[in-house]
Amino acid sequence: MHGDSRRHPARRAATGGAAVLAAGLVTAAALAPASAQAGVRPATGAAARCGEAASAPAARPAAAPRVTAKLPAALRRGAAPTRIDLTVHNGTRRTYTHVRTDASAFGTAPAAKGQAVFLTAKDVRIDQYIRGRGWRQVRLETGCDPTLGQTLWPSGGFTLRPGGTFHTAIRIAITRHASPRITRADVAVGGYAGQWTGGRYRSVRLTG
Repeated sequence: MHGDSRRHPARRAATGGAAVLAAGLVTAAALAPASAQAGVRPATGAAARCGEAASAPAARPAAAPRVTAKLPAALRRGAAPTRIDLTVHNGTRRTYTHVRTDASAFGTAPAAKGQAVFLTAKDVRIDQYIRGRGWRQVRLETGCDPTLGQTLWPSGGFTLRPGGTFHTAIRIAITRHASPRITRADVAVGGYAGQWTGGRYRSVRLTG
């Protein structure tokens, strides 16, 4: 997740607030549910980790690859991972190169003495299915929100010709380590093809 090549849509955590996760292109920044659906792109990667502008409005272009995915409504601590199928379709007449996808997650809750608790890398596990290699764990990085996220395979991106479609699958699990105080997590997936092309976001209920 470096610079423009590996950004993730994400949401900054205000004090006592909640944040977001995305798959396709992942990172940490301020992204309200409504703006996420509208295609607003928050700061990500190094910018997010270094405390730069939390949100950079960038509407999804009218003609750009389209990202689709069905995110779960709830995740149970310690349960088996939930699969998410991610598709990037190029319905334009242009060929896109170096197209990348990311996945991310964010959760927080107030704790004693005003100290907030957050989901950390030991609380969330994301795996990606790679043809010929099976499921491989995605090494999540932490932004300064702190949102958890990472660019998915292939990290160098792929080419989408007119009418082309890229399919991949991830699975996400919340481990038993996650604080029971955290009752919701913002999850998101998105895409980047030289510019933010949109994605999917959902505030997911945590149980167990």
